[in-house]
Amino acid sequence: MKKVLLFVVMVLLFWIIPQGCSSDDKVTTPEKVVIDDDTEDPVEEDEPKALFNLFIVDAPGDYISVYVEVLGVNIIVDNDTIPLDLIWANADQPGVEKLDLLEYTGGGYDVLIGEHAVPAGELSEIILVLGNENRVITADGRTNSLTLTDDTKNGISIPFNYSFQEGELATLTIDFDVDASLSKVEGASREFILDPQIRGFDNNSTGHIYGYLASGLGANPARLTVEAGDITYSTQTYDNEFMLWGLPPGNHDLTFSFSEASGIDDLVVNDIEVVAGENTSIGPLDH
Repeated sequence: MKKVLLFVVMVLLFWIIPQGCSSDDKVTTPEKVVIDDDTEDPVEEDEPKALFNLFIVDAPGDYISVYVEVLGVNIIVDNDTIPLDLIWANADQPGVEKLDLLEYTGGGYDVLIGEHAVPAGELSEIILVLGNENRVITADGRTNSLTLTDDTKNGISIPFNYSFQEGELATLTIDFDVDASLSKVEGASREFILDPQIRGFDNNSTGHIYGYLASGLGANPARLTVEAGDITYSTQTYDNEFMLWGLPPGNHDLTFSFSEASGIDDLVVNDIEVVAGENTSIGPLDH
């Protein structure tokens, strides 16, 4: 499994994404990810194919940890369902992994699919298959059960409208919203329901914002939100830095909210331009 927190992400991005907003700042795969050579190829030898990366990120939530068991990923290309091997699949660990979604806030991510051969064609859906070994650790440090809804027990459908082109390396990302995905079972003290709310985006048709807060604010974690149309995008600062993935192109206002105990007023940064396929770097930010 490949798990990367924000400072590792930025080390990788440093040499492949020039910091700033020039037209050459194209966001690409953070690093080359190669699956096991023994993995069965779902594409016939003479069939046109692309290579496919799938990342997972998460919006922040008011929990210590949210563990989900990932059993597999299927994609639907030209109406055909194709099972893919997860990046951590090997002889000793047959493709099952428990992910703590809250490790992927603030700019962290995980790789689910790494440079997997897929047939060229129209991708309409990604299906994330979860198991039953899911749990939540709440702010009081106690472990709670986490049960899938009936609608998601056979897989979580994430709509996409993407065309795999022959010879390309396609990088897509799915973004969990933990706060919107979890609800407490009425009348039960330690039971939660998981109804995953996930958006998917193409890394090259959306933009990303990396930045950092001024030292006077950096010691106080902040939640960052961006309103764009009817969607709220959010992340949180990690050691005063942040990365917000998958924003639509255009100018956006950023709002940083601090805890009431910190005594720090909200910080609003207006008109940050986001360009498709580019990484916009800002900071240090202060009132």
